[in-house]
Amino acid sequence: MEHGVDPKLAVRFGLFEVDLVRGVLSRQGARLKIQEQPFRILALLLQRPGEIVTREELQQSLWPEGTHVNFDGSLNAALKKLRAAIQDDAENPHFIETVPRQGYRFLAPVHSVNGSRNSISQSTNVSPGSSEDSFEVRMRLNPEFSPERAAKLYRERKMAERAARWFDFTLLSCAFVFGSWLLFFIVYPVPRPSVQRMTRITNAGGIDEWGGIVSDGTRIFFLEHDGGHWNLMQTSVEGGNAEKMPAPFENTRLFALSPDHSQFLIGQFIRRDDEMPLWLWPVQGGEPRRMGEAVGRDPAWSPDGSQIIYVRGRSLYTIHPDGTQLRELAYSPGLPHFPAWSPDGETIRFSMDKREDGTQAVWEMAADASGLHPILASGRRPTSQSAGEWTADGRYFLFSGCE
Repeated sequence: MEHGVDPKLAVRFGLFEVDLVRGVLSRQGARLKIQEQPFRILALLLQRPGEIVTREELQQSLWPEGTHVNFDGSLNAALKKLRAAIQDDAENPHFIETVPRQGYRFLAPVHSVNGSRNSISQSTNVSPGSSEDSFEVRMRLNPEFSPERAAKLYRERKMAERAARWFDFTLLSCAFVFGSWLLFFIVYPVPRPSVQRMTRITNAGGIDEWGGIVSDGTRIFFLEHDGGHWNLMQTSVEGGNAEKMPAPFENTRLFALSPDHSQFLIGQFIRRDDEMPLWLWPVQGGEPRRMGEAVGRDPAWSPDGSQIIYVRGRSLYTIHPDGTQLRELAYSPGLPHFPAWSPDGETIRFSMDKREDGTQAVWEMAADASGLHPILASGRRPTSQSAGEWTADGRYFLFSGCE
């Protein structure tokens, strides 16, 4: 029971112990609840056991000069709470005696906890007029037990406790907010994209999937295989008959539309799987312009239109639309296909052949080619993924996959 109390500033009376540093009152090891003012009265009485402590002294200790309160009523209330805490009776006191018109006196013997040296000095005086069997024990505490010292330590402890309570409250609030957020996403998870409906747009029968699909928001462009060559076709996004589009080359593949909708990114090819020279063709018509020395496949615009990325062999290259600043961006461990920039321009994803098992996987890297890695861990479904595109808000990446 005694090992947890500071022996320098801890005393015992009856079954009670008082730690003047921490402001703790306990009974047989059990901590008791006591407010600040009753505890300060107790601390002051314990400094002078057997002596009368006047109401004026208690008033000066409890309330600084200039404080305006009902001193008599407040002091009486604090003494009542103190007596309740130590189970004392004002009519038949064991600890605190009321001395009429003078003050209060602590009656019980006061001992230092653990018998510490120099914390209490004791003198035995025979009270005048008493029998030889009656005597008065006066306990004199060292200056470290002064009421001012005890009050200061008590205030410091209270401040530390308030700081600890604020910290606990802040921590609990953060835990509550995080728990609520987690519960919300468990109960209301982000919905997965799903196909709501399918609408047939055209009845063309010779569409070549290899040519892909490009749209400017009002029209859809695609390739149609016609005998020994390919036609560039267009139709309305609302559906209807497909029309042949005048193209600058016999076999023209349309890859993408510039972010400002002013230029088509096209390629000139002879066979489907050939790498081809890349060109820019004005949307309003006119002569196409060769894009420097760029030869490859699967080109794509950056979101701001300042760069174009394309594939050549196992490498990914970037080039400016004016044909300058051609450079190899990254060399991949397999054959890359269909690079796609994220809407914020920070990330590039592309599918890559896995030659050992014939499947494909979607890989990702930063725009500066750092951090190249597959987006799905090995063994995750689907085992083969390819041809991905970002949604406009960048929240989803849509790709095809098979088992």
